[in-house]
Amino acid sequence: MLRQAVLLSSIGDVSTFRDDRQLRKLLGWYSESRESGSSVSKHRLGHSGNRMARREVWLWALQLLSPKVRPTPFRAYYQRLRDRGVTGHAAVGHLAGKLISVLFFCLRNGQPYNPRRHAHDLGLVDAFGEGGGAAAHADTEPQDRVDA
Repeated sequence: MLRQAVLLSSIGDVSTFRDDRQLRKLLGWYSESRESGSSVSKHRLGHSGNRMARREVWLWALQLLSPKVRPTPFRAYYQRLRDRGVTGHAAVGHLAGKLISVLFFCLRNGQPYNPRRHAHDLGLVDAFGEGGGAAAHADTEPQDRVDA
């Protein structure tokens, strides 16, 4: 319950944000380029934003990956990133960014989170072990996938 309180108090009025990128910036979950002279560009997590909210987003992402929690589309998304060769911390970072985006769209539209719809949008089949992933929505949902 504390996590939700920290995040919601940090966000305030969601209608003040044009898109989820602005919310990511407020919560401190955005990438920055690090370059110097002849060095190769590297990206890292930015330093501005609400530190407490950034910490709660990180812990939220780790909690969803715990084996004690029911499988979710977020865990399947993390595993897909790992299978593509993304390192562990980077994959958790991408997962946390995805959490912020999903939170933004749920708050903005006033709709509760729907894991089946999310699994379908991610193009995941049987994402959380119930056989109701993308296949259950094949005839009711559009065929275009958002692969993010």
